[in-house]
Amino acid sequence: MNSPPHEGLSAEFCKIICFSFLFVLIYFFASGASWGFFFFSQSGSQIPHWEVKSILSGTFSLSTNIAEMEFDLAWYNGGLQQVWGLGVSLWLLPFEVLAHWVGYEYCPDIIPLLTLLFLLSFYTLKTAVQLIQDGISPFKGMFFAFAVLFCSSLFNFLLGKKLIYEVTCLYSLLFSLFLLVSVVRYVLFRKNFDFFLSCFLAGFIANVRPTHGVYGVAAGCICIWFASESWRQSYKARNFWKPFSGAFIVLSGLVFLALSNLIRFGNPFEFGHNLIFSGENIIYGS
Repeated sequence: MNSPPHEGLSAEFCKIICFSFLFVLIYFFASGASWGFFFFSQSGSQIPHWEVKSILSGTFSLSTNIAEMEFDLAWYNGGLQQVWGLGVSLWLLPFEVLAHWVGYEYCPDIIPLLTLLFLLSFYTLKTAVQLIQDGISPFKGMFFAFAVLFCSSLFNFLLGKKLIYEVTCLYSLLFSLFLLVSVVRYVLFRKNFDFFLSCFLAGFIANVRPTHGVYGVAAGCICIWFASESWRQSYKARNFWKPFSGAFIVLSGLVFLALSNLIRFGNPFEFGHNLIFSGENIIYGS
């Protein structure tokens, strides 16, 4: 006797959850972490925590003491800044707030990282299962999942040192992989959730690492093009809300990056690289 559909769905959901946790364990040990040692090295841990604190305080500067200037940090208008955008710190923000709420000064670095890895694993495995259910061969479906979850660059960063540059690159890679899966899902399955997630990530990714903004713009254009198919066929206003909303979300992320650059570095198109150590000198922002 066949089980009711909702029972099969629940069993499938539980299997995806279990395999996602399995991948998280693999990532945990690949990252060089050990039980009880959940913080990265100093610059990879301390600077993002400082930046979260600066966001919560509304100062948007790590420090006002130039003596704390280090390589890969920028100085502008009397404040110390991390180069690039605020993407990593925005991801860490809810974890830091929760840690403060339960009485800890900082959230262990490994927790937000493994959370994002779990979500990526779950989303990717769910996509692979849905592809198989839609008729693609199991080999191709699982190959897609393994190509994403065992990406060589991902393991290179997990196995490598965890300084501020490497941590930012690791997060930018994870969000880019998430964006890739969401775009594939939307193009194939045309679900609203995947569309709006793709548009959000397309606008957000440049805030993690600006060069990945190219992927964001490309992904946003792909999703908006497919979303506008009904509108292009009929030119009716009711079919325009979805591509318009998607474009608005993507542009909002890019505008946020430009405004945060203006506040932190004095120029919407400056990411801090002209305000860092240059040889033995510092190029000071006015």
